[in-house]
Amino acid sequence: MRACWPRRWSRWRTPDRRGACGKVRRIARGKREVWRCTMGSTQHYRRPPMAEVLFYAKPDDTANAKQKTQLEAAGHTVIARDLLSEPWTPETLRPYFNDRPVEEWFNRFAPAVRSKAVVPAELDEAAAIEVLIKDPDLIRRPLIQVGDRREVGYDPTTLNAWISLVPVSDGMSCEDKHAQGRCDHGHGHHHH
Repeated sequence: MRACWPRRWSRWRTPDRRGACGKVRRIARGKREVWRCTMGSTQHYRRPPMAEVLFYAKPDDTANAKQKTQLEAAGHTVIARDLLSEPWTPETLRPYFNDRPVEEWFNRFAPAVRSKAVVPAELDEAAAIEVLIKDPDLIRRPLIQVGDRREVGYDPTTLNAWISLVPVSDGMSCEDKHAQGRCDHGHGHHHH
């Protein structure tokens, strides 16, 4: 079967630029519209455009390095910045926390938090921002910005709904991979 959309998603396709099959149906997926091929058993979803991701992280953090790699594998341009050397101000740091409680602003594994030298639950917003600016190692990582939206922490579910974490290499869902017997995304099981 000939694929409806190219394997490499370089740009959005509009309804008048249909794929090879010419049968495309508009569906709702999350908060955005996507177009789906209605031919055959394999469904090809149109991806959102790739994003430019501003990614503030600790340079030697292995978890942040894996997160950055996952964003790049999904086709996003990642602009990595050093969270610890950034000249933070209350105006630049506060928007990343949105309406989260103060406790969620902090890296719970930071030495000062673990030793109880800093107790996030006892701080109000102004005091918390002041402490975080003085010691950026206390900031929960990573800080992510795409366009005007800012988030703290790496929540794959939120990020996938926001900018997509599906690898560009295939664009197939887990279910599609299982149907073809080629699971390559780490569930720890084998196909025969």
